[in-house]
Amino acid sequence: MPKPVIFSLRPEPDCREDIVSLRQVGLGAEALPMLAIDRDEGNLTAALHNLAEQPDAQLILTSKQAARMLITAPAAIHNRRVWCVGIGTAALLTKAGFTQVIAGDGSAQSLLQKITAADGHIQKAASGPGVHPAFLWLSGADIAVDIQAGLAALSAQVTRHIIYKMVENSPETSAFVTACNAGQKIAVMAMSARTITLFSTWLKTTEIEAYRPEITLILQSPAQLALANRLGLRGFCAPLPSRDSMLACAVGWANKQGV
Repeated sequence: MPKPVIFSLRPEPDCREDIVSLRQVGLGAEALPMLAIDRDEGNLTAALHNLAEQPDAQLILTSKQAARMLITAPAAIHNRRVWCVGIGTAALLTKAGFTQVIAGDGSAQSLLQKITAADGHIQKAASGPGVHPAFLWLSGADIAVDIQAGLAALSAQVTRHIIYKMVENSPETSAFVTACNAGQKIAVMAMSARTITLFSTWLKTTEIEAYRPEITLILQSPAQLALANRLGLRGFCAPLPSRDSMLACAVGWANKQGV
């Protein structure tokens, strides 16, 4: 039986990290990034300027991409509290020397809930009674959860800086076509609705469109699964909306196929 193969649709460098992780446990894995990161260095500079002028401001990061960009900032901000979307984002910052890093459970919604639950603690940390400190939210252009609206109940000042955007990518697709034609079982890891849609559109332009029903998608949420189903794709959701959970699902899927 041909060896099953798992493709990651995430942008680089996350895509390559997924492939390395899966290959380390003996699985067949290939990169198929549907999106690429377009950094906005001007907005990053503006965000760091605002941060320097607000000594009590806390940071909010809802992606690893934003964390990687923040790591290039001057060392003077490393002692600020940083609220991170998940443990992967937090690990990047901790390794880079940030000393007050708080991680959510892998989604922007869980991070918002964590910040809101800390309302009393946040007020105590402010410069005066009943004062809420400012938040600087570093994000991409595409978001699933509006942190600014979510923190309105705290009467907090939340300034969003869009420091990158995702643009359509044209990946090397020969490995995917070869796997389909060889009769290999294929799973695809996708973490956004836009990625799923781009993947579906790409399939329509290829000779392997007929394999659409046989491809398994590993997704983050029921909403993403519903979108995939509408596009004629099948799959399942990871138990948690995190990279680690999705990787564990990919390993479990491959084992069921017979590695």
